[in-house]
Amino acid sequence: MTICTWSVTELKTYSDEKNRDIVQVVNWKITAKDGTTEASTTGSTSLPAPEIGYVDYNDLTEEQVISWVKGALGEAQMNAAEGVAIAAVAAETYEPKPLPWAKPKQITDETTAVPITDETTAVPITDETTAVPTV
Repeated sequence: MTICTWSVTELKTYSDEKNRDIVQVVNWKITAKDGTTEASTTGSTSLPAPEIGYVDYNDLTEEQVISWVKGALGEAQMNAAEGVAIAAVAAETYEPKPLPWAKPKQITDETTAVPITDETTAVPITDETTAVPTV
């Protein structure tokens, strides 16, 4: 079973006339793990301005920010993001193999392996072949 873990890698903030360091953008990472195989994907989510319940930057927790990200993404996008990480884990566990019906191609160097088929070029030497032309 593949388990997905969310983490926050960076927060980008802004300030307004009432509050300082309001989280506007969250960079996140999803790590999917299946046994010993692990893969991850990253993303970035913009958060809407807080209407109520502003939390001071120094009081934020990672769990709280992740819940904001998941809420901003919605269930479909959240599942799609996790699906990317899960697919990456699956890709890591597959081992590519050659197709069983495909024969490996043999590479030959035709300049060094030329069979002699013309009998006129391959003359056997016998005792009777002693005449050497003179120049």
